[in-house]
Amino acid sequence: MSSAFSTPQAVSNAFERAYWRELRHAYQEKNDVLFNRDGWLYTVPHDFYRDMFPEGFLQAKGEPNGDGRPNGIALEVTDRTYVGPDGRERRSVRRATVTDDLGAIETFRNSPCAFMAPVSYFGKARSGDNARFLHAIAIDLDGVGVQQLRELLHQMDVGHLPMANYVVNSGTGVHVYYLLEYPFPMYKSVARGLRELKYALTRRVWNPNTTTIPPERAQMQGVLQGYRIAGSGTKLNGLHADSKVSQPYECIAFGFQGAPRWSVEALMGFVPDVGKDPERNELLRVQRAFRSGETTPLEVAREKWPEWYERRVVRGEPRGRWTVKRDLYKWWKRRIGEDDMATVGHRYHCIMALAVFGQKCGVPYEEVEADALSYVGAMEAKTESPDNHFTEEDAMDALAAYGESYVTFPRASLEYLTAVPMPANKRNGRKQAVHMAAMRAVQSVVDPSGKWRNKNGAPDKRNQIRSYAIKHPESNHSEIAAALGVSRPTVIKWLKPGWREEWDAEHTPKPASMPTLVFHGRVVRGGVRVEAAANASVEVVNRSKSFVLVRGARCEPGEACLALTAGPDGVAEGLPDDLPYGTYEARCGGVSAYFQVRDEGAMVEVVIGDDGQ
Repeated sequence: MSSAFSTPQAVSNAFERAYWRELRHAYQEKNDVLFNRDGWLYTVPHDFYRDMFPEGFLQAKGEPNGDGRPNGIALEVTDRTYVGPDGRERRSVRRATVTDDLGAIETFRNSPCAFMAPVSYFGKARSGDNARFLHAIAIDLDGVGVQQLRELLHQMDVGHLPMANYVVNSGTGVHVYYLLEYPFPMYKSVARGLRELKYALTRRVWNPNTTTIPPERAQMQGVLQGYRIAGSGTKLNGLHADSKVSQPYECIAFGFQGAPRWSVEALMGFVPDVGKDPERNELLRVQRAFRSGETTPLEVAREKWPEWYERRVVRGEPRGRWTVKRDLYKWWKRRIGEDDMATVGHRYHCIMALAVFGQKCGVPYEEVEADALSYVGAMEAKTESPDNHFTEEDAMDALAAYGESYVTFPRASLEYLTAVPMPANKRNGRKQAVHMAAMRAVQSVVDPSGKWRNKNGAPDKRNQIRSYAIKHPESNHSEIAAALGVSRPTVIKWLKPGWREEWDAEHTPKPASMPTLVFHGRVVRGGVRVEAAANASVEVVNRSKSFVLVRGARCEPGEACLALTAGPDGVAEGLPDDLPYGTYEARCGGVSAYFQVRDEGAMVEVVIGDDGQ
């Protein structure tokens, strides 16, 4: 006898079926929008990836050593399972090397869970260490319906967002691809800068009008993130109620005709506040070097640094660093396993942290991958909404953080991203000052004569190294180390960017007529506000008797140290800490006026009239 009332489970199943039917309908409507929009054309998977990896760039199929060229890597989480050493059931992962013919791409056609990053690698492991070139910055925008897609395209049309080269309809959302003008080298020095650039672009693209998901829940993913392969299946196939596997919903790519390939500098123009100055400058430096061919070929490197070449290139040894005890990795497994501390909204980054700690502790990638997949079931059980499932694809994507470039990922950042407390080492519960005082007390008992102190060691080494570098500007770090009998890291330590300005400041005598006033232990700094003509250019010249440092640059007496532009109201204004204590001249259109900076943070008012006053 059937009941007239539906069970809670039946109601839940009916709701989920209706939910996925609505998403599938929206998927078809999004395809219609892109098919019918001017400038956007459907692109077959082979052409999409050929645009990303130009012909001849990847290694040829069958070439045993790759002929010095990188390869792409595609992954598929299969339905096959096996039991790991810890007794857990795990999903098997199939890997494919993508060569220049792109034939491997076709093997993933309609695959339910296959993905690939816009990155080329040296080797078969999809790790940060093997990543060689970044070919595109891709952004995963979830919660995109028809209205949100139209708004996304509109924001690109009006220039609020950079025009994408490709938009891939991935099912419940879209993947936005910005192809780079040159494959960008994945040096360790640019890893943080590229990550910050992608984070900033994600925040700009992920706004209240382009997605139904609030910006605070935006998916911040690294540049090594993999995305569903064009032509492969979406989440709308076979994984949920009321599936239609006979007519699979696949990831479809649409390209915009005439969209430029993007330079890092051009993308930075849409997010001018991205990153810190050193990170921005390093990205721009590497971009300029590759444009002008200023990089060092391996053949030259072999001659200049034979020991490094033998160790890093021939033997493939990793860069020297400390390896943390495996206890850290085990601790994190307990936090997200037994302690069940992973929460919705932070599951992806919990697996990412597993990859970071695995690299720090020297755990083999295969073991980290197996551990990550073993947590998928528990993570998925926490799902509260049908639009927020946690899948094997999410876990595999997070494993892109397994690499040397993530070894220095800040503890505080991981704590924030995972929402799992990571207490810092408190030195047996003591604060640093107390701890150091206790250690000094012990030292005074063990070595009362103080022979352990090298009172003059560091300053002498610093001065010795810097003096030699000034006298021999053509010498590199290795040559300086050999000449002075010190280690290369010591040379690098004392010749970091800005050392020459520090040296000059220490060794340049300050004239008695130009006192150096200080405010709370540092040189007094102020600014200038110049009243000139509308939209006029104003030049500030150093008229002090000594050099000054303005915005990090050294400016000698008589040199222009600051350039300002007046607005429509005729006022040109700098920052309140632009100019150190001193005398300056403001010039505009052949007339000028002198002024002095004397008070901390004060903006000196200057009026440049026809009489130069």
